[in-house]
Amino acid sequence: MLKRTARHLFRITVALVISSSFLAGASALKATPGSLVKSAWWSGRPPLTQTFGCTNYGYEAEEPWRQCPANVPRFHDGIDLGLRCGDPIVAPTRLTVVSVGGPDAQSFGPYYPRLRLPWGYDVLLGHVERTVVRPGQQVQRGTVIAYVGTFGYSTGCHLHFEVRPAGGKWGSAIEPTPFLYPSPPESGAASSSVALRQP
Repeated sequence: MLKRTARHLFRITVALVISSSFLAGASALKATPGSLVKSAWWSGRPPLTQTFGCTNYGYEAEEPWRQCPANVPRFHDGIDLGLRCGDPIVAPTRLTVVSVGGPDAQSFGPYYPRLRLPWGYDVLLGHVERTVVRPGQQVQRGTVIAYVGTFGYSTGCHLHFEVRPAGGKWGSAIEPTPFLYPSPPESGAASSSVALRQP
């Protein structure tokens, strides 16, 4: 009984350390549209086309609790990346498929996957043209999850990358850039580094 309790406490501690190291680097990152973004989720360095945060872009909703200034009253809950239609998105670590499609289908298209990371966050991949995993599936690192598309509220091929607390609803998104390079939890360490390069 004591061994089982000790193992359980160890797992909780590791999860908290991993989560903390992801969030620690979030505020330091100041990416701008046009930055080239490298990630474990895709190959190449696509341009960042829209950042996380307050905006005046008409497709986005107003989220009053975000307290955006009057000149940028809307809020974008993720980052957008200028990937090409058909580009594969792969699992950067072990994860679980929570759902494919759902209540945000009007915005993200009918095939967007919601993926649960082992330390308690969900990643949503919006506008994909095809998802090749199913709800409940345990996905290993390197497995193709979906292919970039332009479904939902979209003006062209791109990927919307959004992170919410596990089970979080619309409006609960957090800064996603620390999750571009999640380390496998079995490694015992996490990297919050984000490779960004100005063109």
